[in-house]
Amino acid sequence: MLRKLVLAVFVAVVLFCCGCSLFPKKAKPEELLCILTIDKMTYLSNEPVLATVRVQNLTNEEISLLNLDARTVSFYRLNESTGEPLEVMPVYSEKEPMSTVAKLKGLEGMERPFLFTTLTKGEGDYLLQAFFHSSPFHGKKARPTVISEAKKLSIAGRAPYERDAKGILMKEDAIRIAKEKVGDSAEFTTATLIINEAGLYDWWVTLVLNKKDAQGQPIRKAYFINPYLAAIRKEANPWLAHPRWKEPQPAVMFKRDAMNESNIPLPAAPNVKK
Repeated sequence: MLRKLVLAVFVAVVLFCCGCSLFPKKAKPEELLCILTIDKMTYLSNEPVLATVRVQNLTNEEISLLNLDARTVSFYRLNESTGEPLEVMPVYSEKEPMSTVAKLKGLEGMERPFLFTTLTKGEGDYLLQAFFHSSPFHGKKARPTVISEAKKLSIAGRAPYERDAKGILMKEDAIRIAKEKVGDSAEFTTATLIINEAGLYDWWVTLVLNKKDAQGQPIRKAYFINPYLAAIRKEANPWLAHPRWKEPQPAVMFKRDAMNESNIPLPAAPNVKK
């Protein structure tokens, strides 16, 4: 009996020294819930996708976290037939502050819409999933990445316009949209890709119509075309000269060392490193 008692004490000491416990520790409860929604399930190729990410504080305490933006939220599209994952970037402005810190009160939430123009390249059935890198801290204090449930979307058919590799509406389609607005033929057109006051792209299209005004001068019309939604954003001054286009330097989007996933739910693209 004494030998059994000594052996039990010895095993307990060894386990304690090895960092183990005879009593299983409870897993730390999840602090945040990430919910992804998309505006519909079926899209045409090149059609824009509007996705909304909502983050819910599951605790009763106020917590510090990063705001939702194109740097703190990563999106992956998984091809259901091939299993191939692809990181997709939403539209974002160079003027938007990134990775700013916010406070979220207990049981409250925050959300933000994200617009995609490259998500619908290629027909097929896909899954879309959001990874929210919420923690403003590093090291042991860092909070695990919060992962949304994957959302299904199907891509079939083609939208009546084309985009370049960056998801920007093609120049010819921007001119066509402007011509459809005036409902008349134009003898001269000018289209320039610019960055607007919000730090986003616009096609600035000016048309010189075949119609004449009361003084016998050709009528001019100009529009700012939203190259993400493939639609007219607003009318422009037709008498202003277009600026010369200069390709802007993209914002630096630093890669993370590793994707620190939460346990639930499992990521659709588990082998993709960030």
